[in-house]
Amino acid sequence: MANDGELDLNSLNDDDLTQQMHDDLYDGLKEEIEQSVHILLGRGWAPYDVLTKALVEGMRIVGIDFRDGILFVLEVLLAAEQCAVRGYTQICNMTFGKDHRTYDLSLAILHEEIEHEAWFSEFLGHGPSGHYSREGRPNSPYVGKFLNAGQ
Repeated sequence: MANDGELDLNSLNDDDLTQQMHDDLYDGLKEEIEQSVHILLGRGWAPYDVLTKALVEGMRIVGIDFRDGILFVLEVLLAAEQCAVRGYTQICNMTFGKDHRTYDLSLAILHEEIEHEAWFSEFLGHGPSGHYSREGRPNSPYVGKFLNAGQ
């Protein structure tokens, strides 16, 4: 534990830290997510693994609870999208010019998260946003190329 009674993220093993990241994503805790990302990278995790095993998995849990009616407040979804935008922006900044595959995937997901954030923001009356029409296409215009890779 830290001196001020807060959880010391550095003291957690990798499994506990990724679980804490899932909880922090769920709660929209930006600073804790940023610190956890740096801890995992400092422990030798590849940026791609941080992205897929910690961040994306955490957002998947949020999506499941929304689907199941556990989360229903649109402001929570907006906060989750804003947290995702910050997280993917940070990963893009860390991987730019270093890890092209992770950068490309993070950038594609970032574009989607920005779009989602704009949808929720507009719906809640926080301002206008642009919309992309998928025109019946099942896959995302941004990450579709990753979903079909190797097929």
